[in-house]
Amino acid sequence: MVKKRCSYCGKKFQTYKSTIKKGGGKYCSRSCYLKSLKTKKPHNFQNNNHVCLWCGRKFHVPLNRERDGRGKYCSKKCLKLAKDSTITRICKGCGKKFSFPKWQDKTCCSLSCNAKWKKIKNKEKNYVQKKCLQCGKKMDVLKTRVNDSHGKFCSKKCYTEWEKHLFGDCPAELERIRGLSVYRTWRKIVLVKDKHKCQDCGLENCLLEADHIIPLVQLLVENKIKTLDAARRCDVLWDIDNGQALCRKCHHRKTARERKLINKYGLFFSNLSK
Repeated sequence: MVKKRCSYCGKKFQTYKSTIKKGGGKYCSRSCYLKSLKTKKPHNFQNNNHVCLWCGRKFHVPLNRERDGRGKYCSKKCLKLAKDSTITRICKGCGKKFSFPKWQDKTCCSLSCNAKWKKIKNKEKNYVQKKCLQCGKKMDVLKTRVNDSHGKFCSKKCYTEWEKHLFGDCPAELERIRGLSVYRTWRKIVLVKDKHKCQDCGLENCLLEADHIIPLVQLLVENKIKTLDAARRCDVLWDIDNGQALCRKCHHRKTARERKLINKYGLFFSNLSK
């Protein structure tokens, strides 16, 4: 046996030489060992003190709990009390009073109100005021949508009304022509002719679409086609040399350029029903 002094309370005690060789014999009892653990700070704890959101007591939080967004309360008792307690606030989106648990820390009563509040908060930064092409109503549009040539209509209803105004009640509108069996056979021949390869970007093994080189709108106006039967019999519409295979991205880009052409011939389409 060897006499040693406890590293926590300073009391003298006897211990075996074999325990000292193994790295033990530092404390006189287990209670002193447990008390020393509380005073010491493990290696995975942060240096700065965290404040409990409920009682305000300072405590240490491990790094892994800090990264996971935990360690807001010092004990389970404080966490339970915080969950049971509620706070009432005024919603920044709609202005109504709402209650919520303290640990959530909400600013708005719902996700829709939160979106409205963010829109008001970042209005000057991210939004631009534009007019609807159909009804003339002023609306706030994201700058990213304006850059992508979107945000021209306030609703889907206005967009459909605008299309009706362009094409009128013409039975030979574009979507109905694309549903014809003649169009489907023409599309297959065009894709085989171009060897299933995009003629704009050269992309292969992707979803391809058949496109009219001279736009379909222009051909309908020049040939004065007013019915589906006339479109079915017209050989100019189904000329294989006038077709090309395009991927979806290139086709959308081309149709965006053709919107000006649709605006140009809008009066012709509106007069077809008269």
